[in-house]
Order: sequence, then structure tokens, then C-alpha cells
Amino acid sequence: KYTNVFGEELFILPCIAGTYAIGAINKDCRLRNMSLAVLQSFVYAEVASAGLKVLTCRTRPSDSNIQHPTSDIQNWQGPFATFESTSFPSGHAMRSFAVATTVAGFYPEKNWVGIVSYSMAALCSAGRVVSEEHWTSDVIVGAALGYFIGRGVVKFNNKIGNISSVDIQAVAT
Repeated sequence: KYTNVFGEELFILPCIAGTYAIGAINKDCRLRNMSLAVLQSFVYAEVASAGLKVLTCRTRPSDSNIQHPTSDIQNWQGPFATFESTSFPSGHAMRSFAVATTVAGFYPEKNWVGIVSYSMAALCSAGRVVSEEHWTSDVIVGAALGYFIGRGVVKFNNKIGNISSVDIQAVAT
């Protein structure tokens, strides 16, 4: 219950705002760019997690009949079956690994940044399994997707150079 915070929206978003503010005050362009890239990673992870949750509708371990491990323990209900079965993938793991990968990617020369970032993400992910909020596979897939989202955002931002703002638009066709 103590490590879930590293994957919570109400923890991540203020941290993004705080690091951006510190970067703006200190005129640290890389810190500001890293904050905006973390926001990008966060949004992509949030959308991917929500989309996969409604497409799979997997029951959480705490909601399953664990006494009979052979009787539908994984309980995949299928697309749009219910909005209450939201185990797969772990959103906390996906968000925390997307953020950790983005932060570590902006400071590759500082090994301690990666160690601290990935340690926090790993603690958050392990906590989700220990508290029986997720199956191990939920956390592994969420962490892997978060990692690849973070890597993609870092590569994209390195390719385009410095960014000064983030513009999120909804497009309907």
C-alpha cells in the first residue's frame, strides 16, 4: 500500500508540474523538456492502459475464486464486457515505467537517476502483485508497455530537439 503512490496520477502530475516549474525558475532547458516529455509519456500510458483494460476486462486476483485455481482463475471476459474488471494491464506499472524510462532517458550520463527511477517503478509494480490488485502477468505487460512508451517518447524528443510546449488535441473524424 505504500508503493502504489509511485504510479498514482495524483502523485505523478504534481511532480511533473513541480519539475517543470523548477526548470523554468532555474532556466534549465533540459529539465523543462524532460518534464514535458514525461507528461507525454504519462498521457500515452494512460490512454493505452485504459484502452487495453476495456478490451480485455480481466478480473483482479482479489475478485477471483482463488480456491479453485483451475476454474477460470485468469477470468478474461472480453471486450467491453464490464468496466469493473480492470486488471489487465497494470496502469500503475505502465505509468511508473513510462515515467521512469523517460526520466532516465533524459539523463543517461547520471546512472543514479536511472537507478532511482526504475527502483521506484519496480517497487510500485511489485506492490501491485503483493497487494493482490494485479496478476503478475498484468504487471509485467504493463511495465513492458510503459518502458516502450517511455523509450519512444525519449527517441522522438531527441529527434526533434528542444520542445517549448505540449499541445494535446482531440480529433474526431
